[in-house]
Amino acid sequence: MWNPPRPQVRLRALRLAPLAAAALLAACAPLQTRQSLQAVNVITLPHTGTPLHLLRDPAQQQDAQAQIDALLSKPLSADDAVRIALLGSPALQGLIAQTQADSADSTQSARLTNPVFRLRAPAHRWRGGNHP
Repeated sequence: MWNPPRPQVRLRALRLAPLAAAALLAACAPLQTRQSLQAVNVITLPHTGTPLHLLRDPAQQQDAQAQIDALLSKPLSADDAVRIALLGSPALQGLIAQTQADSADSTQSARLTNPVFRLRAPAHRWRGGNHP
């Protein structure tokens, strides 16, 4: 026989729900930051043939330019044109960077702040005058 939960139990669960949701979001946010672009690549890679990624340093930019140059050195197909557009698009790089920055901001805001402790000496010890 099914017994419905008592109102006290439901009320307690409702009070704990925001805390549980915040903890869940804080735990999931770092994973989301790392895996969001991977999830996009799972969907787009079969269509584009090129994984999307943020070109963070000059070596990655040079590698992308080398791929573009290699594609341009032979007769161009429609698929190659799409790869060139994705590899060489500053707008796409800006969009990826902004998306990752927004994800990092949401991750940071979901985390609890560190506690701050302040130690203070009694005021009479720091006043000028004779010290015992």
